[in-house]
Amino acid sequence: MARPRKTPVLTSDEPPAQRGWLPLLDIVGLVLIAIRWFTPTEGTFQGDTLWISQLWLGWGVLASWSALRQQVHWTKRGGLWAWGLGLIAAGHVVAGVAVMATEGQKRSALNGLWEWVSLALAAVWFHHRASSSGFRRTFRITLIASAVGLSALGIWQRWVSHPALGQAVIEFDELESKVPSLEGSERRQAETRLRALERTLGEYRSLDANGRRAMRQRLLESSEPLGRFALTNSLAALLLVGLILSLGEAFTLWQAGGRSTAQGPADPHVSKIVLTIAALLIAFVLLLTKSRTAWGGCLAGGMTAAVVGTRGRWKSVIGWGVVAAGAMAVLVAATWAAGGLDRLVLTEAPKSLEYRTEYWIGAWRVIQQHPWIGIGPGNFRQHYLAHKLAKSSEEVLDPHNFLLEAWATSGLAGIAGLVLLIVACLTAFRRPLAGNTQDAGGGDWRSSAPAIVFGAGGLLSVVALYLGGQADWELIAASATAVLAAIGLNRTTASGSVLPVEGREIATQAAWCGLSVHLLGAGGMEMPAIFQLWLCLSSLIVAPRAALAAAHWPAWLPGAALAICGLAFFGQFATATIPSLNSRSLTDLAFADSMTGRRPDLADRQLSEAAAADPHDPTPWRHRAQLAFQQWTRTRDGEWFDRAIEYQHEVIRRDPRHAHDYRALADLHLKRFAVDQRPQDAEAAIEATKKALILYPNQLASRQLLADALVAAGRGEEARAAARSTLELDALWLKLGHYDKVLTPDVRERMKALAGEPE
Repeated sequence: MARPRKTPVLTSDEPPAQRGWLPLLDIVGLVLIAIRWFTPTEGTFQGDTLWISQLWLGWGVLASWSALRQQVHWTKRGGLWAWGLGLIAAGHVVAGVAVMATEGQKRSALNGLWEWVSLALAAVWFHHRASSSGFRRTFRITLIASAVGLSALGIWQRWVSHPALGQAVIEFDELESKVPSLEGSERRQAETRLRALERTLGEYRSLDANGRRAMRQRLLESSEPLGRFALTNSLAALLLVGLILSLGEAFTLWQAGGRSTAQGPADPHVSKIVLTIAALLIAFVLLLTKSRTAWGGCLAGGMTAAVVGTRGRWKSVIGWGVVAAGAMAVLVAATWAAGGLDRLVLTEAPKSLEYRTEYWIGAWRVIQQHPWIGIGPGNFRQHYLAHKLAKSSEEVLDPHNFLLEAWATSGLAGIAGLVLLIVACLTAFRRPLAGNTQDAGGGDWRSSAPAIVFGAGGLLSVVALYLGGQADWELIAASATAVLAAIGLNRTTASGSVLPVEGREIATQAAWCGLSVHLLGAGGMEMPAIFQLWLCLSSLIVAPRAALAAAHWPAWLPGAALAICGLAFFGQFATATIPSLNSRSLTDLAFADSMTGRRPDLADRQLSEAAAADPHDPTPWRHRAQLAFQQWTRTRDGEWFDRAIEYQHEVIRRDPRHAHDYRALADLHLKRFAVDQRPQDAEAAIEATKKALILYPNQLASRQLLADALVAAGRGEEARAAARSTLELDALWLKLGHYDKVLTPDVRERMKALAGEPE
């Protein structure tokens, strides 16, 4: 007897499950979205988030298989939004492939390529589900609850954990410098303590001198909370969205008057108080971040909400503006009194804008050189340094503007796609809601948000325990707070057809505008957590207002999607995930063996295996060069020095546009010249430094190194010219106040003597 065929289901339009629970695949998808809010997104190109991308591709395989098995017909959803997403994703993939086929930092490009594949997959699914009001509400509660959890963590960081980490950095540096001179039990105790501090400080030991200086400066001189990110602007992006959405929920309750929010037991007045407290907590930590671009985004979002919500009635706009200004003044005063703000936040604002203008000029010059395809994911810094203005001191990783970032990274396709996405959102602002805009059952008050936040926190805790070998208590505390917040928000946020939806939808539009303004000054285009959030907000605006298409994709599309997702899953697994994991684990083992300094050959062999495991990554070779040079410094064995030079050339081969690697090569040769006085070392140092200055003309350290190398080679006139060039840049940076970048007093005096200037 033939097996009956199942009735096709339009997954993009199906209503939420009973009692507000979403289908399992939707819950898993939202878990994968929420995971990024509790994971450092800045390490994307180093492979820190590849496992999330891998899970997304696995999710795509399961979703396609489920649709194929149930004979689902997918609804067609075209329009500007779909075209924009396709262009920006294709631009990044093509740019990444171009780097792989030519030259550049291939590991970063490949990691970024796979991240964009997973971002496109997630965005397509989210766009199809965003027409359901139950899905939209679940996402909003999940995001607000996550912002509450991260805000609580931010307060802990501001007054407890960051001061403790600063002291740990100081202790680590002191112990590391003392260990070589210690013996016996003192040395063993110091090494044990170093390992404990290394677990506390994470990647600090593996950073180069510049990276360590930046991390020390951040921990000792700044107090801004970071949440689970590495940059305060990343946390501020999430908080500003959470703040605006929570205010939208609160406004919806106030708009509803005394009507009940749901069939749940929560009192409407209690609900207003709970939402107000959540908004105040998020706003307080957002102020602590001192992110001026995020504050500007909040202002832009508030203006958007006022104009759209009052339909241009300026008396109402002014009234709401006065109320908002008063509330903000009270909050700013409280934050100032708590020591979270100071006058520099305001007085340094013009300087911050000036710095961003410098970044934008350099980024535009990069675009002019690579206008069509772009430079590829993870390769901006190397290209930017060749165009960095002389007065600009910071070696930024992105242009701090997501429009410039899209064009520089992915070429014309990328910027065209981003513009289409923006136009799609702006043109959807005044359209009425369409499609499935009502929850199933007017009495629904539960959503899947607590389960989603719990799943994200639990999975991240397991991964942290597996990779780090110990529990991450800050993560556990932040996710637990977010789960409690999600449970509370389930019972306090508006639900069902009883209440108006206008406040929530306007808040979504305002949040998207605010985040867009923030990204115009802070960047974040290449950070999956940040741009994924932007894409989700854009879907929440466009999808519910798009007319539902009557046409469906052919029945064979789920099968094709299954094949494509399967190939992508195994492609990333073989080319990125496994090589990165194996290389990192072997590098960690090498660090453990090299800490004592007694097993250099074993450490070198393990780093060799790490380099073989990931042939595109320059990091293992960089560590091998540093290890070999350390052994040469200790033993004066020429074989170790030859290894250091060989390894440094391998680094350059894998990252050919990185000026710092050429400078490191020159420094190696000069160090040996100081010992052996070999003329060939002086000439090699000159050649390497000149290449570094081609890639980074305004690097003070390279200019000084060139002068020293020319002196070593006996080329006095050229050395004097190089010394004068060094002093000119040093004087400019002294004038501009870049005191962390200038020459030390003794080096400055030496350069003056070499240039023939008076003391």
